[in-house]
Amino acid sequence: MLHVTVGHPRTLAMLDLQESAERAGLNFRALRPAGERERIIFIDKYVTFAQILNEPSIRPHDIILFTDAYDTLVIGGANEIGRAFLTSGDDIIFNGETTFWPPATSPDDPLQVYFDNYSDKTCRYLNSGCYIGYAGAIKKMLSECLAWSQEDGDHDDQRLACRFMINAAERHNLKVSVDVECKIFGTLGGSLNFYHYSGGSVRNSQTGSWPSVIHANGDKSSIGILSVINAIQRTYPEGIDLMAIKGQGGFLHNNFDTGGFIIREKPSKDICVAVRVGRDSIILLSADNTSLCSFHPNGHVSTAKWAKNWEKLNIVEEKIFTCHGNDLNNYTQEINTPLRVCEFPLGAFATWTTEHLCRLMVTLSSL
Repeated sequence: MLHVTVGHPRTLAMLDLQESAERAGLNFRALRPAGERERIIFIDKYVTFAQILNEPSIRPHDIILFTDAYDTLVIGGANEIGRAFLTSGDDIIFNGETTFWPPATSPDDPLQVYFDNYSDKTCRYLNSGCYIGYAGAIKKMLSECLAWSQEDGDHDDQRLACRFMINAAERHNLKVSVDVECKIFGTLGGSLNFYHYSGGSVRNSQTGSWPSVIHANGDKSSIGILSVINAIQRTYPEGIDLMAIKGQGGFLHNNFDTGGFIIREKPSKDICVAVRVGRDSIILLSADNTSLCSFHPNGHVSTAKWAKNWEKLNIVEEKIFTCHGNDLNNYTQEINTPLRVCEFPLGAFATWTTEHLCRLMVTLSSL
């Protein structure tokens, strides 16, 4: 499957995207807009993409994946992506997001009204940063959108895509949809709290789906997540099951002021990181992520470089026990709520530095 993106210059973010696409078995192709401008504008993506669709090697029924160049990452395989698209029965599927953009031109803007009522799902608004479709269908869409752009000066690719889906798709006998279930595309802007890293993949807890392409859209506060995921996928292509520990009101964090633990509502860089090492067992990393927590029978917590006996925690009916049979709460005296294992919140990755990630990877290699 051909994976197309449009961008210049070729940044580390684009190289991460290329690496992830090739790892997924996609034929990655980065296109550069004509000219020497410092940055591309929205319509450049359509102009540049449209030019290659006339190449003899691209057939009308070839499936093509398009993603933005600097804020996307592929985490699912090409077969998985293709199967999800073919199962849909659609000709083009767009990424869905939580808000209508660009802003409506009036309170009764027909485009926003349409998508307000398109679905009851959170991600019901079309996002043109990612889409997948048959080459012939995409060619018709881009041709129509570029004609409108020349006629009325509308250069916003997302608004043009909305116009096409509502006003022209049926005329071209095309089925165009928004991925409201996030089966193929997962957008983080406005919905980051729904996403968790689990077993080497990303899960949307609201829809129960496992999207194959992650899009850090919006204000870009979550864009650092992509490089963290790519680094983990590069080191552990078979996947690694990171876990978190949750109590009433939030996630268990290391408290560097007291040397103990604290519950915080939102995940931060100090979140306690656990790794699943068996069906019902985990190991908790130390506060600085350079070693493992070792739980003594007397309630004391020390650190160890290697996992032997006292480092393993057992999960029994959602409760967490040490190998001595002590409840984990016995080691977190300042926390009075029951603790349980949960999926690792994807938002925590946004707070991790390169140094933080490197320490984590070195420690994980000892398991």
